[in-house]
Amino acid sequence: MIYTFENQPWEKMLNLALGKNFKKIAYQHTIIQANYLDYRVSVFEKGSPAPDVILASGNKWLDFLKEYYPHCQMENAGAVRLGHIFSSSRNRRLGKDKIIVVALSMVSEVSISLQRQVLGCLAAGEFNGYKFLIKPHPYLLKSDLLTEEFLRYDNCIVTEKGMEQLLEDCCLLVTSGSTVAFEALAFGVKTLYFIPEAVSVGNEYFIRDYLELAFADDFNEKLLTALKSTECPKFNVKEFFSPPDYSVFLKHATHGIG
Repeated sequence: MIYTFENQPWEKMLNLALGKNFKKIAYQHTIIQANYLDYRVSVFEKGSPAPDVILASGNKWLDFLKEYYPHCQMENAGAVRLGHIFSSSRNRRLGKDKIIVVALSMVSEVSISLQRQVLGCLAAGEFNGYKFLIKPHPYLLKSDLLTEEFLRYDNCIVTEKGMEQLLEDCCLLVTSGSTVAFEALAFGVKTLYFIPEAVSVGNEYFIRDYLELAFADDFNEKLLTALKSTECPKFNVKEFFSPPDYSVFLKHATHGIG
């Protein structure tokens, strides 16, 4: 049984139900998903069943997970989801185009909160020289996308373009999702990371030193500061993730078959 590892309650139930009759392989998701859980094992989870094998997405994660899952076989399989980062070679025209990309999360409350912050900035009129491209997450409900409100502003559009294309020419990414933040930093794009008051999003504590952080009460100010800054993040994605190693998956998936 191979499943995406996020330390969710259903994973523990799956491991308990399958028992020793199945080899259970957990492949680490790039980030923690919508339930805002944590890979760390609390005192209340000490007796919870764990997978037989954990495949990490990078060496830094591998070292991190070893501390909490000492009895699991563990190996680095690389980050399949971010494979394009390692194969891309580009010379970005950093900041040449005054484009701000706002990448929305799949989580309704977080995305609506971020959209409200951006609309407040647009209404203030301090960013008329910039073009805002609103990129919804593919799984964000259409009812949670404030399209009509954005269309009131000539310098703002909602786009379905792919993130890699959007990151080509933008001078700043605004988001509240860890995966796209990793991607932007790997491409050398300044990133303003919005943290709503009600939640602690993803695993941003791993990359906090590389991000401009903004909260609800200082979003406008932090956006201005990020745009004025000429410094680009010196971020090495290989410190966190490794290129995909499909041989690791094949080794574990075919072991014992036939």
